[in-house]
Amino acid sequence: MIDLRLGGFFSGLEVPSASAPAVTAAFAFLLLAIFTLTLERSPANITGRFILCALSSYWFYQYGHAYEAPTRSVESGVSIISAYGIFRTIETSFGYLFEPLPRWVINGDIQNTPVGFTERCMWSLDLLLSMRGTSFFKNTHWDFAPAALIDPKHNKPKWTFVRERLFSLLAQIFLMDVFDTTVKAQAWPVMPESLYPITTLSPPFQLYYAVCVCMMTALSMNINYTAHSLGAVALGSPSAGWPPLFQDPFHASSLQAFWTHKWHSSFRRVFLMISSTAVDASRSFIPNRRARSAFRGLCIFALSCIMHLALMYRIRPPHLSPAEINFVERETLLFFLLQPVGMLLEVVLVKPIATYAFGENTEGRIRCTRVWAWAWLLWTGRYWSDVWVRHGMWGVKERVVGYSIVRGVLHGNWTQ
Repeated sequence: MIDLRLGGFFSGLEVPSASAPAVTAAFAFLLLAIFTLTLERSPANITGRFILCALSSYWFYQYGHAYEAPTRSVESGVSIISAYGIFRTIETSFGYLFEPLPRWVINGDIQNTPVGFTERCMWSLDLLLSMRGTSFFKNTHWDFAPAALIDPKHNKPKWTFVRERLFSLLAQIFLMDVFDTTVKAQAWPVMPESLYPITTLSPPFQLYYAVCVCMMTALSMNINYTAHSLGAVALGSPSAGWPPLFQDPFHASSLQAFWTHKWHSSFRRVFLMISSTAVDASRSFIPNRRARSAFRGLCIFALSCIMHLALMYRIRPPHLSPAEINFVERETLLFFLLQPVGMLLEVVLVKPIATYAFGENTEGRIRCTRVWAWAWLLWTGRYWSDVWVRHGMWGVKERVVGYSIVRGVLHGNWTQ
């Protein structure tokens, strides 16, 4: 039997089958909880929704933490789904007590919450599966979708879309192979042998490996998304519902643009919903609108930090037990909580200085803020790279491609 080694290309295929009942129950309870949003609000309805969300959270946690995964890459994917699902239960149970329900926008017209049973089921399922505001239905999106995702340019003929995404998928896999080959040219120490495998290197290598972590993170997410979108559109899903996951992040003109518009927005909605309660409560002691906006950014990065702390706590070298590692890691805190600091410095120092030196809306000003953005990202990215590597993500047994063209040509090792 021919081994296609598809698990190397798509780590989700290596998720333990024993975890299927847990993730099925988690999504089923969350779907039922979302369905209750379409019903008339009442104490019984709210109580039932809280119970359903609690059950969903339990099963999402079980899915993320009760099963052994074969590699750290698989653990990463499972943990992200687990954390995201729990955040969605918080959004569904608490968030909509204070925020209006999302609405479908069909052919440009905002729709009311559906009333028929079938329409409610479709609405609930679409909301459950919509991370960014796009929809599985034709000419439809959610009212919280960012403008960049509903641009008409994303609506392409089926086979044009499939051809472009297939070419993109092959190019991404090759690029991932290149980076993976370079980072695995040496054996990396993991905990507890080394806590700082990157920041103890010389500065040029620190920056290079920070770039590698950034690129490989983006590629690992985008490869899976591209494959899903390619298959979905080939089977009849509208191409407009599958805009690119990233919006040219490496062309970001500023740090703020990178995080708010260019990097993936998969968690944007859930983080905004959960943080809105804290932001609304801050109005009494933070009356200034810009200050509240900065506080919202801090809340969002704090939530992202918590999610990534949980992610890396789940991902650990095989020889270590959970009791042997800390949940809170200084380098994770540094990377995520320094991002809003960098954006604040960009607004109060970098942009004014660049405007004074080069003028408003000039190429010189854009270059200045772009240099600042990448200097800040790479400098702080060294800390996250320490965490990434010491948890074993660059171990020799970690497969990110099923077959390696680069290693095959260079060393005759086609299967890593």
